[in-house]
Amino acid sequence: LITLVDEPDKQVAAEAENALRSLGIAFGDTKETRDQDIKKINDEGPVVFLRTQLTRQETQIRLMRERLDAWRKRYLASLGRLYDAVTDEAARGKFLTEHLAGPEPEVKLWALDKVRQWRLSSATSPLPPEQEPILLSLISDPDREVRLKTADLLALMQGLNSAPRLLAQLKVEQD
Repeated sequence: LITLVDEPDKQVAAEAENALRSLGIAFGDTKETRDQDIKKINDEGPVVFLRTQLTRQETQIRLMRERLDAWRKRYLASLGRLYDAVTDEAARGKFLTEHLAGPEPEVKLWALDKVRQWRLSSATSPLPPEQEPILLSLISDPDREVRLKTADLLALMQGLNSAPRLLAQLKVEQD
């Protein structure tokens, strides 16, 4: 690929550059430095070259995961601040219902925690009726942690008959 960067056909050269960049392989700006890069790779051998590439990619993956985790924490903290700013119980219930029904497991777990806090702090205050079918459906959520936290929460809820759904999930559960 490095030698193809010097191809007279501009499209081939551009595609070679794109491929090298996408693979994370460094190459020089001039033909001489690219020749030195090729010599260095040949001198190191394929094992050292591939090990270096693998280490570089693992580092990039680790950094991306750290960034993703930081953004996830920021997002959940922002959700918490929005939720805390809502004072009306009906609006809070609607807010939680929307997030329980969302696709992201982390957000569902956050919302389940808030529902649990609600139940523990005001056991006499009923949950919004639209939450009940969502909570029952979360028993069979694809995410294991969501299923576990939902089952734990349903154990606190006396007015909701979740036994048939819990039993059905227990029969199909792999964990």
